[in-house]
Amino acid sequence: PQAASSKPLAASASLGQQRRKTRRAEEEGNTFARVLAAWNEPVGIATVAPAWLKEGVVCTEEEEECLAQLRHLASVAYSQEEPTHELQLRRYFAAVRSPAEARELPEGKDPRWKELGFQAEDPRTDFRGGGLLALQNMCFLAEAYPERTVRMLREAAP
Repeated sequence: PQAASSKPLAASASLGQQRRKTRRAEEEGNTFARVLAAWNEPVGIATVAPAWLKEGVVCTEEEEECLAQLRHLASVAYSQEEPTHELQLRRYFAAVRSPAEARELPEGKDPRWKELGFQAEDPRTDFRGGGLLALQNMCFLAEAYPERTVRMLREAAP
C-alpha cells in the first residue's frame, strides 16, 4: 500500500520539476519552451505567428500564397446551398462506402453518416471549425488511402 502511494507522489514531483524547468527555460528565452507555450495558446483562423517565431521561419512567396489559400479554405463555411460543397460531401461518402450508395443517398439526414463518425445524421453541421478545408482533406484521405481510411473508421466505431 505504501509503495503504491509513493508512485503518484513521484509522478507529481517529476511533473512539478518539469513545470519549473519549462518556466525557467521560458524565462531564459529557450526557443523550445517558447514554441511549447505558443502551442498551448488557443488558436483562431486569424491568429498570426508570433514575431519571434516568424523571424526563424522564412517562407517563400509561393509558400505564403499556399498558406493564405489554406487559411481561406478553412474560413469558408460549409453551405448546403452551395452545389460544389454538396458534391464534395457525396464524393467523400462514395469513397468510404461506394459510388452506388452515394447515388442513392437522400438529401439531408441519413443514419449512415453517424456510422462514418459524424456527430449526427446530418454531417453538414460538423464542419464548423475546419470549413471546406476539412471536407477536402477528408476526401483526399479517403481517395488516396482507402484501406487506411476504412480501417480508421472501423477502429473509431463504437
